[in-house]
Amino acid sequence: MLQSNLMQPALSIKNLEKTYASGTHALNGVSLEVPSGDFYALLGLKQKNNKKSRIG
Repeated sequence: MLQSNLMQPALSIKNLEKTYASGTHALNGVSLEVPSGDFYALLGLKQKNNKKSRIG
């Protein structure tokens, strides 16, 4: 049986990891699934002296 696009998630992230060059682990095994039609906002803290807006 075929699933329509409405049944599939709009966004699916599984086991996301981020380690900086310094060895600091920022994310470890983070998973997120956003169903189609739903709205989510992810917010986090920004370092005071960091002028970059991307994860480097």
